[in-house]
Amino acid sequence: MIDRTELLEAAFDSLPEGMGLFGGEDEVMFWNQAAQGITGYPAMELLGQQLPERLEPLLAAGSGQTEPHSPAAGAQGRRSLAQTRHKLGHAVPVIVRVLALCNGLGERIGAALLFHPAESLDALPHGESSANQGAAESRAELEERLQTEFDDFARGGCPLGVLWISVDQGEELRKTHGAAACNAMLEKVRHAVAQGLRPA
Repeated sequence: MIDRTELLEAAFDSLPEGMGLFGGEDEVMFWNQAAQGITGYPAMELLGQQLPERLEPLLAAGSGQTEPHSPAAGAQGRRSLAQTRHKLGHAVPVIVRVLALCNGLGERIGAALLFHPAESLDALPHGESSANQGAAESRAELEERLQTEFDDFARGGCPLGVLWISVDQGEELRKTHGAAACNAMLEKVRHAVAQGLRPA
């Protein structure tokens, strides 16, 4: 027979967003796989400890929110934007919900933390807000150029070919090494492809 605790841990580990459970002194009681991926901190390093200073903004983001037993709080808790740091040192903007956990008497006995990278809310991949603006402009320019090339082809001009490349694990690289590393990798791919093309 499967232990209830095992079942709950397996369920929490399967969540796509980071999750941490904290005791009354804010010591880490549980840290799921997604939380490890987003922050770089493995559960075994955090269990029974206070959050490292780099991760403190996660809990601080919910410090001013309404208690969950209040009707104003709602079941989801308030979402906040927090700037935390990955174990490797780069900044990780995240959307955070912190829920106070209370016993039957309304006394706080711990907290639950749910978070995911802020950029995962963006419609366009690979970017923060300013980068996404640039990506939107680049996409419009690309669509305009493709339309021009296609019109030329339709009028009997040069043959037209389109090469679409999907780079695997770009989002994982962004999470573990930051936006600059991801953009540098994409630039290297672009350069390698450009070097392999003949003028024709």
